[in-house]
Amino acid sequence: TIAAAAGNYVLAMGGYDGHEFYDTVDVFKVTENGVEEITDHDLALSQGRVTFSAAAGNYILAMGGNPGTGTSATVDVFHVTDNGVEKVTDHSLALSEARRQLAAVACGEYILAVGGNNGTASPSDVVDVFKVTENGVEAVTDHGLTLSVPRYDLSAVAIKDYILVMGGLNRSLLSDVVDVFKVTDN
Repeated sequence: TIAAAAGNYVLAMGGYDGHEFYDTVDVFKVTENGVEEITDHDLALSQGRVTFSAAAGNYILAMGGNPGTGTSATVDVFHVTDNGVEKVTDHSLALSEARRQLAAVACGEYILAVGGNNGTASPSDVVDVFKVTENGVEAVTDHGLTLSVPRYDLSAVAIKDYILVMGGLNRSLLSDVVDVFKVTDN
């Protein structure tokens, strides 16, 4: 299961119990009185999988993952409003390469899906970029970003205007590489 938060809401999405991949989305709302689970919704991932997520603005993206066989290029988009959470279905977002074991990170209005395993135990150097705008979420395809070393099972963190992508595996070898990306308006 992976979780992400936007506004006053937290989504816990997908997962695997050793036998079955789940498309479940659990919704929690933070209020003045604590945290309450919201059960009267029809939110679900488009396929049961172990996924990776990040949030920017009022949007949460669940990207890629392991649907049980192979990898996924699916991007599920959830929009958080004052009235709750809705799934956005009228979009054409997808990862440029299907993969699992990637890292997801948000910085400002950008969400990145970096690296991963393309399903053949081959590490990926792909960086997908999505931008939250006043009209929703769009793919940014002309960024020219790649990881310096392809890898999966990596970590990413945002601080100020920087995204650091660290470690991971390059096939069976541990990586000590840190890629640094600066977020700009260009």
